[in-house]
Amino acid sequence: MHDGATQYFNWAIAGYGDVVSRRILPAIKAEAKAKITSIYGRTQDKVDAIAARFNAQLATTNIDEAIYGADALYVATPVSGHLTAAIAALSKGCPVLIEKPLCTGIGDIQTFLELAENTKTPVGIAYYRRHYPWVRWLNQKISTTDFGAFKSAQINFSCPFDPAPNHPMAWRLNRNISGGGVLADAGSHRLDLLCYWFGMPETVKATFSNFSKLGAESRASLKLKWREGGTANICTEWNNRSIDQLLVTFDKAEVSINGLDSGQISIEQNGERNTHDFAMEENPHAAAIRDFQASVEHDTLPACTIHQALMVDAILAAAHASSKLSTNVALPQASCNSTEIARFVTSYSDKW
Repeated sequence: MHDGATQYFNWAIAGYGDVVSRRILPAIKAEAKAKITSIYGRTQDKVDAIAARFNAQLATTNIDEAIYGADALYVATPVSGHLTAAIAALSKGCPVLIEKPLCTGIGDIQTFLELAENTKTPVGIAYYRRHYPWVRWLNQKISTTDFGAFKSAQINFSCPFDPAPNHPMAWRLNRNISGGGVLADAGSHRLDLLCYWFGMPETVKATFSNFSKLGAESRASLKLKWREGGTANICTEWNNRSIDQLLVTFDKAEVSINGLDSGQISIEQNGERNTHDFAMEENPHAAAIRDFQASVEHDTLPACTIHQALMVDAILAAAHASSKLSTNVALPQASCNSTEIARFVTSYSDKW
């Protein structure tokens, strides 16, 4: 769209929940050459309210109307609606940025993959922590072997979350809508970082507990093992405490951070401990918005592709199955393509 000499990138948004109003729409409005052209949702009065708040040009309950004329669709519905909205966009040739996790086996993944492949339409998944400066700095250190081989990781996350049945976020406690509990919600970001740094693990062993009436776990403990010998222990929990810790041990160094969003990491190497402070953007979604716009405009890969997001979905599905079956589950090989990983996700999701 042109307005005088300025060419704007037109965003359509599917969803009107907390992440939309608090993160996504403010991030788009902050971009000088981006516009919010439409907001789609199931309930007209809710769509009208958020569209008015952010000056969107169209508020609609019709996904095709929302997509019309858009340069990209940001899908931020509950997980159960991710693929439905994405398929609608891809069928019209509209690029799609999807909230995490991708789908955890909910929806028509095969049609989604076929449309993405056949139309060559850009698709990204909003694992925004991949853009954090300290995350990329650590990835560079890993790739240059400055810290030596990866040995182990310990991740501990917990936060208060106990919504009343009529609370706007209560859908997260319904596994058929949310795709899982605390592991899919908060743990998926941390699993994505491990896959970003170290690739696909070989096996997962998990224990889930404290289930809601609608099947979402409030506690998940995992152990991941990589073919090269590295391991990761992960504990995610909804309770009355706020904890967000990461410790990664290498042959030659140890890296720790208290609060993934803090930007302050501690490195112990050669008997010395140093602290590095990385500048962090106030809105963590801002970089994901810029990255996907650039991906569409310059025909480049987004920071997180379908294949990379499916790796996380595979771990989520296998972890649930592992807990239910009380056994280790072998994960897809790193060489598997997206279709093969999607089949794995679907087959293990059926075991929930």
